[in-house]
Amino acid sequence: MWLGYLALAAALSADTFAVSASVSSQFKSFRTLLALRLAIIMAIVQALFALGGVVAGNRISTTVEQFDHWIAFGLLAAVGSKMLYDSLFGSDEDASAALTMSAMFVMAVATSIDSIMACAALGLMDTSLIFAVPIIGVVTFLASIAGSFLGSRLGPLLGSRAGIAGGIILILLGSRILYEHLS
Repeated sequence: MWLGYLALAAALSADTFAVSASVSSQFKSFRTLLALRLAIIMAIVQALFALGGVVAGNRISTTVEQFDHWIAFGLLAAVGSKMLYDSLFGSDEDASAALTMSAMFVMAVATSIDSIMACAALGLMDTSLIFAVPIIGVVTFLASIAGSFLGSRLGPLLGSRAGIAGGIILILLGSRILYEHLS
């Protein structure tokens, strides 16, 4: 049973990994506190959305499913566009200042919306929340830390192009989510 939860958590946290890598690529070095803050926010939001999906079951998933892709696209496109703008016209200090708690929360929501639908099916089964939700939160936390670490290593190699690449990745990630739901 827990292997299934682990596989689900890994799938749900793939976007978190990509976003964390994109964000951290803007900086010249690994920023532990920033990575921890981002990972904690991502993990909590992902776990809460998963819990919401499990609890709500199929009732809310059909309603949210009609527009979730637009929300995720809009949020990721907005954050990606801001990252592109800051990379082209700002500095490393500007990137750090732009990564506020509210910006982290927006990214967490955008990457966690799919948890509601994915976990709604769990709500229809006899699922133990004691296992499912913490596993999703822990895996999301680890994916965010790993993404942040990788992004911080790639950032110096890419130089000023790292923020541009990160912004483009976020926009493409949002576009992929939109495309998958519309096709």
